[in-house]
Amino acid sequence: MSQIQKKEEILSESSSKDIPTATIVCNGPSLINVPLDWLASHATFGANRVYLMPGFQPSYYTCIDLRMLRDTEMLAEVEIYGSQSSITFVNQSLDHVWPANFVPLRCMTPYDDYGNYMDEFSLYPHKVVVEGGTVTYVQMQLAYDMGYRRLYLVGLDHTSDESAYFHPDYAEPFDPKNFSEAEYQKLTELYYRKANEIFEGQIINLTPGSQLDVFENGSDSLQWSEPR
Repeated sequence: MSQIQKKEEILSESSSKDIPTATIVCNGPSLINVPLDWLASHATFGANRVYLMPGFQPSYYTCIDLRMLRDTEMLAEVEIYGSQSSITFVNQSLDHVWPANFVPLRCMTPYDDYGNYMDEFSLYPHKVVVEGGTVTYVQMQLAYDMGYRRLYLVGLDHTSDESAYFHPDYAEPFDPKNFSEAEYQKLTELYYRKANEIFEGQIINLTPGSQLDVFENGSDSLQWSEPR
């Protein structure tokens, strides 16, 4: 994909003990406790309505949720916010003329027409990316393809409370057609385990009190004052 930052550039820019490092910024309630200067210490991936976090602009922004992109107001917010990131990834299924730094992705849903889960972690997301029930999973595939080999996760509280976000006005259209929130959380865990299995590197969850126990827990020794 011509617009994705080359792996050689990422390798040369990394300052985290020679391991190309990025942070995936999730939108759980604990995100409000993450200092902006800590996030600025290396590359970041942000998604969906993370633009409600004052003062934060991710290196890479992602919004593939068609329910958001088909909402006129949210689409406008995505375009304004995404234009300020180095690269913004969106769902190519939406017929739309995007700004120059937007990269449309071919997205494969986490289940087929027969209700079977597609247990995949795409090593070539520029060809096809697996949604996995959560945009965080998409960002893991993108980060791996871009050359990052250590991923920190913040704001990944993984609560089944659908209203548990970092901002009181945060709300995304939720489609209960296929899953309840509890079932949705179980589905995402299946894909997180796949990521942990396939990802050749480290995925470390820095979220204090996270209900997700799939990844290495780095929250106990976390020092926000020190870039990692």
